[in-house]
Amino acid sequence: MCETSSRVNSHYSLGDVFIVEHTAGHNETHLTPEDRLSLLLQVAHESHVTCNKDITVANVHDGFLWLHEQSHWLPHDKSHAVRIEVPRLHIMNRLPNLEKLDAVAFSTKIVPGSLLLAMARHFCHPDTEKGAHQVVEARLSDHMMDLIDMTLRSSVDLADFNDQRAWRRKRIREHIDRNLGDLTLTPQKIAEGHKISPRTLYQLFKDEPGAIAGWIATRRLEKAREALLDPYRQHISIADIARQHGFRNAAHFSRRFRSHFALSPRELRREGAKDDQR
Repeated sequence: MCETSSRVNSHYSLGDVFIVEHTAGHNETHLTPEDRLSLLLQVAHESHVTCNKDITVANVHDGFLWLHEQSHWLPHDKSHAVRIEVPRLHIMNRLPNLEKLDAVAFSTKIVPGSLLLAMARHFCHPDTEKGAHQVVEARLSDHMMDLIDMTLRSSVDLADFNDQRAWRRKRIREHIDRNLGDLTLTPQKIAEGHKISPRTLYQLFKDEPGAIAGWIATRRLEKAREALLDPYRQHISIADIARQHGFRNAAHFSRRFRSHFALSPRELRREGAKDDQR
């Protein structure tokens, strides 16, 4: 389900494909039926896309396919975008693995995304004649679906995507990186969030030192190290960096950090400052 609040400039029906050009304005709400999906192609300014409670900024040349029912578009007051609405089954029959995602992001600055945007905007142009022959319209609709298919495929790692195990592990790793500061981030919580058993989660990370818990601890330390060396975060205390990366106190963080990197957070920051002065 996709909810938009905007002013519709023009639209075009191409068989089962519905194309709408939006500019922000009137508080008009649109709900995409559950059996259909919406793609947003940002043309000008920015807007916000919320998907499963996560908020993403859609800039110019950004495109999104929403797959989660709790997704909606929050346009800027000057936002300009094109929305393509298609039957859900048309996409899922081509790319069934997408069913497990909340959204897919892609670029309309490069092909095939740029071709998809150009084709959609052409149909919405006021000078485009409406009511093509039924056979021609069906073929054009197929071409549009082919472009959507190519655009989505170009935005995912197909090697991982077709390998269910690698694809699922990649998604979980991305989830962990986004939530390193969550003190309640545990293997049990991760398994529940991805609708798999703790045993399956353990099997996905069994080749990592310390399995899933070891992976979380290592990523927290690596990201904390990056923060300590970041010249733009030198004003942030070590204790705050520790908390931001899921450590309850600075003393525990320092012990784990020294054990992993063979020097303390303070020593690392000092060495990094010396390197910047050279």
